[in-house]
Amino acid sequence: MSAWTARRPILRGALSITSLWLVWTAGLAALLVAAAITLTQTASELERRNKADLTQIASNTRTQIESYLDERRKDARVLASRSEIVDLLASPAAARAGAPLRAVQTALFQTQQTYGYHAIRLIDDKLRAVAGEQARVLQELENTAIQLGISTGQAQLVDLHVRADCQPCMGFVQPVWAGNDRTRPVVGALYLELSAQRDLYRLLPVWPQEAVSPEAMLVRNDAGELTYLTPLQHLPKAPPLGVHQPVPGLSFVDASALQTQDVQTMEGEDYVGTAVIGAVTRIRGTPWYLVVQKDKAVIQEPLYALQWRLAFGSVLFLFLLAWATWLANRTRRAEEHEHALEREAAFAAAKNISADGYVLIDESGHILETNPALTQLTGYSAQELLGKHLTEVDIDKTPTVVAEEMSKLRDGKAAVFNSQWRHRDGHALDLQISATYLQNAGAGFVQAYIRDIGPERQRLEHERRLRQLYEFLSALNASIHRAHTRSEIFDAVAVQAVRHGGFLLAWVGIEDRQAGRIVPVAVQGTAADYVQRIVITTDPALPTSQGPTRRCMVEQSIQTIDDFETDPRTLPWHTVASPVGIQSSAAVPVLVADEAVAVVNFYAPQKHYFNTEMRALLTETASNISLALQALEFKLQKQAAESARRESEERFARVFEVSPLPMQIYSYGSHKLVAVNQAMERVFGYTAADIPDDQAWFTQVYPDPVQRAELVRMWTEEALPQARRQGPGAVVTSPEMSLRCKDGSDKVVRGSMSVVGDEIIIQWQDLTETVQAQARLRQDEERFRSLVEQSLLGMYVTQNERIVYVNPRFCEIVGWSHKDLIGQDSLQFIGRDDQDKSAVLHARAQARNVGVGELLSLPFRHRDGHYITIGLQPSMGLWDGQPALMVMAQDLTERKRAEEKIAAYIQQLEGTMQGTLQAVARMVDLRDPYTSGHEKRVGTIASDIARAMGWEPERCRNLELMGLVHDIGKIAIPAELLSKPTRLTPLEYEMIKTHVEKGYEILKDVAFPIPIADIIRQHHERLDGSGYPLGLKGDQILPEARILAVADVLESMASHRPYRPALGMDQALQELESHKGLWFDTTVVDTVVDMVRTRGYQLPP
Repeated sequence: MSAWTARRPILRGALSITSLWLVWTAGLAALLVAAAITLTQTASELERRNKADLTQIASNTRTQIESYLDERRKDARVLASRSEIVDLLASPAAARAGAPLRAVQTALFQTQQTYGYHAIRLIDDKLRAVAGEQARVLQELENTAIQLGISTGQAQLVDLHVRADCQPCMGFVQPVWAGNDRTRPVVGALYLELSAQRDLYRLLPVWPQEAVSPEAMLVRNDAGELTYLTPLQHLPKAPPLGVHQPVPGLSFVDASALQTQDVQTMEGEDYVGTAVIGAVTRIRGTPWYLVVQKDKAVIQEPLYALQWRLAFGSVLFLFLLAWATWLANRTRRAEEHEHALEREAAFAAAKNISADGYVLIDESGHILETNPALTQLTGYSAQELLGKHLTEVDIDKTPTVVAEEMSKLRDGKAAVFNSQWRHRDGHALDLQISATYLQNAGAGFVQAYIRDIGPERQRLEHERRLRQLYEFLSALNASIHRAHTRSEIFDAVAVQAVRHGGFLLAWVGIEDRQAGRIVPVAVQGTAADYVQRIVITTDPALPTSQGPTRRCMVEQSIQTIDDFETDPRTLPWHTVASPVGIQSSAAVPVLVADEAVAVVNFYAPQKHYFNTEMRALLTETASNISLALQALEFKLQKQAAESARRESEERFARVFEVSPLPMQIYSYGSHKLVAVNQAMERVFGYTAADIPDDQAWFTQVYPDPVQRAELVRMWTEEALPQARRQGPGAVVTSPEMSLRCKDGSDKVVRGSMSVVGDEIIIQWQDLTETVQAQARLRQDEERFRSLVEQSLLGMYVTQNERIVYVNPRFCEIVGWSHKDLIGQDSLQFIGRDDQDKSAVLHARAQARNVGVGELLSLPFRHRDGHYITIGLQPSMGLWDGQPALMVMAQDLTERKRAEEKIAAYIQQLEGTMQGTLQAVARMVDLRDPYTSGHEKRVGTIASDIARAMGWEPERCRNLELMGLVHDIGKIAIPAELLSKPTRLTPLEYEMIKTHVEKGYEILKDVAFPIPIADIIRQHHERLDGSGYPLGLKGDQILPEARILAVADVLESMASHRPYRPALGMDQALQELESHKGLWFDTTVVDTVVDMVRTRGYQLPP
């Protein structure tokens, strides 16, 4: 007998049968009510979640199908608007042959092969097949859609139907208007036929979880009868579109659900009678409805396990109740001690067969009894558990905590709580403990039943993770469908993985081969800083290349890390990952054309996070990303190809029309004219109507029958075969020939021909003016040679530095004969020294660079040995069709002598002019003896100032001469005013001021090389306009007048006057500086001050 049995004999006999029945009945009722509530709530929550998932899947799938149909409609509109198709349908039936038809056939065939259409047909408004596939007879449904499209001018959807080869197909009918103008009649239609099996059905989602009948399908309401448009999973042998059910008889899809565009949830039995729930939505622009369903059995699977547990517990409870009743009846007839033994046996049996663990603990916290279920749960044997303190097995318990919990149980008698025990092998156990406090003979005990809730938690956690992954997949598919670039796709992966997938961190990396690293292109998550701190290389020899990210790209398979802190593959990143809470990871490759173009990395805060099912879903995610990248690449390539084609066609059309050269295009097969450009009519006068084929062309431009026959033979037997053999881009050029224009004139031309596809492109170059110009050039050359031979100027021509021609005049000038000079280098005769020869070489180089060389005057060795001076000027030209240096020569010996005589005469004249001006200055001095020498000194001072300012010597000398006569106007002023010893009255001063106008009047008609009259008139003007006689300002005053003004003031103030003594140089400079920039030019004043104070300048005597 156990210690617990020995301590409570009275307790065992105290419970009556009635009390036992009441307690157990109440417990059973509470258990059943709790079970019913739990089952109801769980079933409702599971159904709600699954309906939400189905609604999201239906909405996303509908969006994909509608986008796919919109793209096909757009393809039909673009193809139907092509000019060659419109022109072919608009032409009469009899004219639909030859190159236009073949061009359309080729375009349709290329479109069908490029974009994977099942078939393409072109039909005219009489419902006759014009181009495309014509082997199959169209069904009534297709003919009806085509007729309706042509009659209404509206695009039509050819509904899903089954062809004769049992293939489900669909298509689009696009009307074609004359001239691509919707206001004009419809001339036909374009019919694009698609394979539903290959193109449409692949858009339907594949259910990721196995069950009886989970599937997505398209249906159509045909007058109250539901037609299943897609293959049915549970009727695999049913013919395509061959399963029908009356709508009124269905319990799953009813008539009301087939009248709305919104997603509606349903439940009932599907086409094979399986209980399902699902979602229904209509596909825009079609009579189709998308049905997404899932078995109720799959949804309720978690309930089954719970029901079985409750049933087992209830049966066990009833069994124990019956057994206890039997035992109670028996014990009533037995002794008290016998009753205790029997109840003890029953209790021990219950403990031993219980699926839950059992433990009896004294008030100090030591274990007194266990059952087999507890030993199996904890891994300890019964002997190992007996006597252990709770703190040795309960992870969170301390002696203080144990004492506090015992006190609470003593007060509350019973409690249910969760705790963690340590298994014998060290791992933690999540337990639910139902504890009751008992007291017997003054001693307290706690008996507790212990249930392992770890598997249940793991199951719920697993379901939660799967639900997040499904949400992630759904959101990702919707996001990448809207993406327009790779970056947007990668960003969507990272964002949705964290937002819906519940991952701690997600990032997408690509290989940077130049840097030898895998670099992130999209990062999302609370641990995003981790990605910026790590380095992942691609060199196999480095430890940073051994991690899952790089191995994933190399091996092209998913790589998972269950324990990030201990796995040797992640050793380089342990210290970075630990602070942000990374415990496990998965790297998934994104493959395009069998090449890993990117890797997606997922991180979780729990170890062993990525199980087999999650690995499969992540692999499916990578496949969806790969498909999105391929679809994006295909879309971009398609857009680029279409744009390039349009640009090429437009470019050729523009070049063809604006080309200045006549061009014509013929069909290689029919030899009919396809097009001519404007230059053809402008140059030759022929329009397209004049030359409808090549025979008409030959007849028009080659009137001579013999010449025409020979050219036709060369055209058909030589030129065309040669161009065909050489292939596209090869050009065959004709010799120069004469063509007859429409106005009867002849032109000399050269033709260039190339064959591109079925078209012969011919371009003509009009050589008439060139031939005429060559003839005129030959005549001009003859006239030029005749002129040069008779020229009064000498001339010689050199090529390769050798004389190749001399004219008679040059021979006459230098005394050498034609024979002596031809073949010689002119440097043998020109110049006396190296400096002269360098000048010749420089002039030659200048002529070659800019066309004309510098004019030289150099000595030339005469035949008799003396040197003559000749002028030489080289220039570049053509001589006998080759570049040559033409040198014009003139005898300068006599001209140089004449120039020397002229220079001596000019010097004599200048001396005479200076003497005249000095005589005039002396006349002024005689009228005003008190200022005698003033004019000469002012001229000298002005010349010195100009020289100090850097003026040219000639300009300085002219300024000195101007100073001699700057006061010439005083001749007209009364002498008594000029020599008045007192100050002048205002009226007298005004009379004195007129001397500048008088001087201007005296000199204005005298021809001087400089404006001397204007300068003399302005020498009393001031920069601020306060001067006289004109009040000029600033730049209106000539530079010479500005210098004369300063020189006049300087000389006047520093010299004696009748009305005052000399003021001296310092006061004169002070006057000039105080009015610098106001009256006097700043530069001139600064120069004078520098001359006097720095250089020690003295006024002339």
